[in-house]
Amino acid sequence: MTSGNVIHDNKIDNISPAAGFGIGVYTGNNTYADITNNHMTNVRKGIQGVNPVCGLEM
Repeated sequence: MTSGNVIHDNKIDNISPAAGFGIGVYTGNNTYADITNNHMTNVRKGIQGVNPVCGLEM
């Protein structure tokens, strides 16, 4: 498990499904992160988290 990760103040653009899965930010496999103040455009999914996502606030 990793914790203490921060994804903050980023511009994420043009992550289309043709370029992969179209996910702007992915956290999985017991990765925990503070994801705040990011600007995402032209993405299929902004944030995807798995395994598990606890305390997700949107």
